[in-house]
Amino acid sequence: MVKKLTPEDLYDIFVKLQAAELDAVVVGGQAINLWASKYRDRSPQLQQMLPFASEDLDFYGGKIEVLTCQEALQGEAKLNRDFDPSPNSGIVTVKRQDVNLRIDFLASVYGLNDSEITGTAIPFPGESKLSGVNIKVLHPILCLEGKLKSLRGLPQQGRQDKKHVEMAILCVKEFVKDLCNQEQPRTGLKLVERMLDSALKEDGLNAWYRHGIQVESAIPIEELRQLNDEKWQKFYNIILPKVLEQIHVKRNRYLEAMEQSATRSKNLEQKRQTSTSQSTDTELEQPQTLPPNALTASPTDPIQLTLAAATAPTLIQCFLTLKNHQQTQELDTGIEMAEGENYQLLLNRQANIFSVIAKDGRGELMRVNVTTGKILYATGITGSDLERWQAIGSASVGQQPAPQLDRD
Repeated sequence: MVKKLTPEDLYDIFVKLQAAELDAVVVGGQAINLWASKYRDRSPQLQQMLPFASEDLDFYGGKIEVLTCQEALQGEAKLNRDFDPSPNSGIVTVKRQDVNLRIDFLASVYGLNDSEITGTAIPFPGESKLSGVNIKVLHPILCLEGKLKSLRGLPQQGRQDKKHVEMAILCVKEFVKDLCNQEQPRTGLKLVERMLDSALKEDGLNAWYRHGIQVESAIPIEELRQLNDEKWQKFYNIILPKVLEQIHVKRNRYLEAMEQSATRSKNLEQKRQTSTSQSTDTELEQPQTLPPNALTASPTDPIQLTLAAATAPTLIQCFLTLKNHQQTQELDTGIEMAEGENYQLLLNRQANIFSVIAKDGRGELMRVNVTTGKILYATGITGSDLERWQAIGSASVGQQPAPQLDRD
């Protein structure tokens, strides 16, 4: 079993890398762990979430940063090839106390904007056991937004996204307090407005519906009440109540939509079971002709299941080919990913579940049981998706090189 590491465990790594002037940003779980370590003495709720630990260390950076890290730590580096579908620029492996530490350098971070990652990164103000650490770390608000996206869009087997979202909310709250105490209330106001926007969007609504997480709880209400800044007072007394009411209304609508979707799924499954039990025909049914609106069918429409069933084998074969060419990335224990510009393909080896995720905000398009071939979930598959996937299949036939995920 891989040992989970706290920021304190990585102190020597951070110090060596900043001495080497590594131009990279700590992202992922360790970014949130760093912020949590800073604020835990001020937040009893954070203390209840100890330990702040993750299995690896992720940076946002490129191939130059991979080599800088390798030289600073005397580790082994592996650079990803150009056109590799993985989000990695490369990997550095370092032996520490007879245990290998994997350091991933990512060319892109799931759910986040590249320029914002670098443009808002903050030198970490190390204190106590982390005194002397000032390596650049992902901004707390981006920590929250990225983990909200992962919580909704990625299979959660072996991941800590729910815990990280809850930690990030508490860290953002303390961060905004600091801004107000440092007489930067208007900067804090922008962050509060951004949090409210996240609560109103799909990722925030989904976190509330599935996990009871309220993004707006990151707003330090009591501290805001005491601010004398004119803009803050207007926001607190006029704008905030209106937006909170919008969140309440939108959550009720989201709840209704999700309940309708669940009821429709249940009814369709009952019809399917009834149809199966009554059928005596052992021959496979011929595929039905798709109506004009087939590609905008509802998430539980049988046509979406048909489209998924027709394309899943191609995408699974594409994933396996990429794996054979060592172009997949180990995300977490038992979860492997291949990534292109438009899609992520994920294989949960423990559960034998294969998922296809669109990177344009639609989230998971299909979920397949690899053992049985059964389509467990299918929604939002469009004509453009089918064209791309068919191109992948055509390009893969008889080809030695690994296929490209985003062929047009």
